[in-house]
Order: sequence, then C-alpha cells, then structure tokens
Amino acid sequence: MTSGSAKRAQTSLFASWQKDRFAFGGSKLGRAHARGKRPFSRKLAVHVVLRSSQAMGARSLLRQGRLVDVALFEEASKQRVTVHGAANAGNHMHLLVQAPSRNHLSAFLRAVSGRIAMIATGARKGAPLKNQSPALRQVGARLAGRTRFWDQRPFTRLVSLGNDFTSVLAYISLNSTEMAGFTRLQIRQMFAEIRERLRRGELTRSPELRAAGFV
Repeated sequence: MTSGSAKRAQTSLFASWQKDRFAFGGSKLGRAHARGKRPFSRKLAVHVVLRSSQAMGARSLLRQGRLVDVALFEEASKQRVTVHGAANAGNHMHLLVQAPSRNHLSAFLRAVSGRIAMIATGARKGAPLKNQSPALRQVGARLAGRTRFWDQRPFTRLVSLGNDFTSVLAYISLNSTEMAGFTRLQIRQMFAEIRERLRRGELTRSPELRAAGFV
C-alpha cells in the first residue's frame, strides 16, 4: 500500500469518527458556539484533535516539538490525565487521553491548547503591551489567544474499549510515524513489507493494521 492510500485510509477513518454521536467540537460546531456539554466518561479514553491553519512555516508545531511535548505532559500531570498516545502533525495534533472527571478534562484542554498556542506564536503570558499601538495590541492579543490560534474548539470523541481504542491508537501511531523523519520511500517499503507478511500469513489483520488501511 502506498503512502497516498494510507493517507486516504486515515482520512476516511477520521471522517467516520467525526460523525460519531459521542463526538463534539471541531468542524461539528461550524461557526456556532456549543450549547451542550462534551460527552464524557471517566472509564473511557477521549480522542482529541487540535487544529490550526496558522501553524505553518515558522509557526509549525513541529518546529517546537520538544516544547509542545513538555507542555502536553506537564498539563496532563497537573490534571491527572493519562496520555495513551500523541501525534504532532505540524498544523494539528491527535491525542488519546483519559481523565478522572469532566472538570479535569476541560481544565487540561484549556491549559494545553493555550500553552501550545503561545509556544507556536512566540507570545508570552502577561507580556506588557502598553508601549504598542492599539493596532499592534489587537494583533498581539489575537495571536496569543487560544480561540484565535486554533481553527475551532478542540474536537473530542469518546473511544469505546476494545477495537475502537486500538484503532484510534494505531491511527495516532501512524501519524507519529509519518512525522518522525521517515521518507515517503521508507514508508512505502515498510507498508510493502507488512503487506507481504500478511500475504504469507506471518501477521494477522489486527485492529491496528485494519485502522492503518490493511483491510
């Protein structure tokens, strides 16, 4: 399977998740503000997607990947959130997390999205703006603001136990692999080897492989 077909498989899989009745935020909200609450269960993990069309070039989340990771795990520790998986794709992030309560999850999402936005834009919390013109203050506030940097409020979806959990984790792992410095040729060779081992019966079509497009 080529990297192009793998990408199409990922896109198709995520599109089906977005339609799930336990999904909330992201493009599901459009331009409207959510009136309800995010579906939540402390027994289930949550698939989170943070996306920003501003995170390109110098503001790509990959350019500050280490700082982004530090912010993610520091805020997770503060809110007692377990991070099962994370993938930084430059202009968006996928997370698979589990929180002890709705309040802990909400606090984590607010804090981590705010910190990552400031890392990407170079903004500093509480930085003085009094010597700047009103126009520059407005631009600075827009860049530093979480809701301004991110395209929409975070997308979240409750993930069922079993195959659903492993498929989301595999999807996130595949995103991580593509961002970890592998060339397209290396990815194609890796997929070709997996496909051949499946053909010879040396591997079984696990939920992880099905999620990655090996159907």
